Amino acid sequence: MRIHSDLLPDVLVSETRLPRPFVCQVIRQAKAAGRISAGRPFAPPLTARDIARLVLALSAASPGTAVAHERDVGRLPLSEGDGPATVEAAIVALIEADQASGQIAIAPSFVEIRSPASGATYGSLPEGAATIFVISTSAVQAIACTLLKEGLHV
Repeated sequence: MRIHSDLLPDVLVSETRLPRPFVCQVIRQAKAAGRISAGRPFAPPLTARDIARLVLALSAASPGTAVAHERDVGRLPLSEGDGPATVEAAIVALIEADQASGQIAIAPSFVEIRSPASGATYGSLPEGAATIFVISTSAVQAIACTLLKEGLHV
């Protein structure tokens, strides 16, 4: 049987195509900062919010900036279009609605979340957030489906 702590990075690497060492370091940083469910000897299962935070953290330029980047980007307010009030809430809503087409784009000047039904643009990234990250909502759904279905404890 697989050890659950291996499943989390495996799924994230598979769906994002980011290097495994980067993904593992981001996961460690997010756990240490209390941004995702973690505990010893047993943690509660991951939630849609945990997955949204991991996706945002993985969009950081480096593991060392992942937690601050995730917080800053996740809090960006809706500036144009229809959608939840913040980026984090919008990603959680996509996961919970099982929205599988569209994309999330994080650029140095904005965050855009597009689906066939709607589109929304969120705020301006903080100074120094020099990142470009695009992930399809189908990849986010695949991550959520695997990790939430497994009731993953990390």
